[in-house]
Amino acid sequence: VFPATWSNNSASPVTFTVHLLARVRDVAANAHGVRIDNIATFVSAPVAGGSQQEQGRATGRVTVVEPQPLLAKAASVDVVKGGDIVTYTLTAANTAGRPGLYDAVLSDCVPPELIIDVASLSPGIVPPVAGTGTNGCPVGTQLLLWTLPSVLQAGTPQIATYQVQVPLDAPAGRVYPNTAVLRGTSLPGSGNGERTTYTASANESITVADVVVTKSTNAAIAVPGQAITWTVTAVVPAGVSVPNATLVDVLPPHLASAPAPTTTLACASAPTDPTWTCPTGTPLPGPAGTVALLLGTLDPSASVRTFTWTLTTTVPTTAPAQGVSMVNTG
Repeated sequence: VFPATWSNNSASPVTFTVHLLARVRDVAANAHGVRIDNIATFVSAPVAGGSQQEQGRATGRVTVVEPQPLLAKAASVDVVKGGDIVTYTLTAANTAGRPGLYDAVLSDCVPPELIIDVASLSPGIVPPVAGTGTNGCPVGTQLLLWTLPSVLQAGTPQIATYQVQVPLDAPAGRVYPNTAVLRGTSLPGSGNGERTTYTASANESITVADVVVTKSTNAAIAVPGQAITWTVTAVVPAGVSVPNATLVDVLPPHLASAPAPTTTLACASAPTDPTWTCPTGTPLPGPAGTVALLLGTLDPSASVRTFTWTLTTTVPTTAPAQGVSMVNTG
């Protein structure tokens, strides 16, 4: 603030510099790329007590920049069997041209069935704790918390890894989803008006090898009264379990009204497992035209097991007209 009257009586110009400290507020309008203009004016009166008049103005401009975190998660193998070891790799990065992400922490929610190898955790990853629903992971999962060792700068990704073991009794076809979330702030420390809502997420799932089912018939065309043999083959991969395994065949409507089919079941294992006995199977009741055979729970085996189920039906004399297809679903 100048006195009421001030004169420069020297032979040289006088420069006055005013320093103002301002903070970019954490409001929605202050997004990446937004330009904030700050206008300063110099006013004075031509005589003491007179009306002030603008003598000059200048504009300073600040462009808002924000970090933009990126996260990738990869599994060393996507299709697994019981007992397999899977390595997960977490890669945290920041978009090119963006400022650093501070106080970055990653929450990784691991399915409860997967056995985490604590010895394999990269430095900075805390051993697992149970997800609570409020600590970054849902109830029923395992939380791995990774505090990144330094500011996450653009062009300098940070990587962490860990290993899990698939349970020995992993059921065929089971999917184990895994979600990780990276969080960080615009400034170091806390309580300084920083923005704390920067996040990135990544999902990675592994799938237990599933049973492969095929279906064939010994006759592509048939006449009324002809016997047709349908063959259902189910191949169970090694190292997986199959709870309540059941073979089901839905006959075409025109065969459903015919006499019940005769069935046989054959089994094989490769390599041969002398400790495994082929189940005889238990026929299950069902709607007309549906044939079902309960095999029971198949425990994991080191061998691939193949079930070959044959059903023999007879085309009734009341079969539809020539050229009509009869589809059998197994």
